[in-house]
Amino acid sequence: QRQMCIRDRNWAMDKVEYDRDSGRISWTFHGVDLIGTNTLLRCHQAKVNKYRQQWKDRTATLILQNQKAVRDWCAAASFPVRYEAIYLTRHKTLMDEDNIIGSIKVVLDELVRHSDIPDDTAEYIRHPLVESRRASIGTLYLALIPMDKPLISTTTLKWLADRPGK
Repeated sequence: QRQMCIRDRNWAMDKVEYDRDSGRISWTFHGVDLIGTNTLLRCHQAKVNKYRQQWKDRTATLILQNQKAVRDWCAAASFPVRYEAIYLTRHKTLMDEDNIIGSIKVVLDELVRHSDIPDDTAEYIRHPLVESRRASIGTLYLALIPMDKPLISTTTLKWLADRPGK
């Protein structure tokens, strides 16, 4: 019963923000304890499924409560976009980038599933910038941002165009 109250209270603090001027949309989830990819690989599948289902429900609820902002962003977005994720943890040990990316994959999947984002492939959503810091309450901030320039250098693109065996 107590866990349900905490969860409901935290869900009530979750929010979506859409800034038309910058083209940024962000989701903030409060009271979060992410489970890292390495830990998920060692967990019983039932626990993993429960964890993923909680994130699916929480993300879907937040999107449905903020349909207009999500719909407006999707209509105005030009793809690809990149995503940024900041995880504030109350634990002593910070999560590394790979664990954060793996942990929030289910959130990204639900954003695609419940919006007009065509897919979560690199054609639509590019590599993330992630950060982990300490805070008194666990919080996940996820933003989708228009790309000003490609994330890959022109030298690498030239190599790709001129690669041997093409």
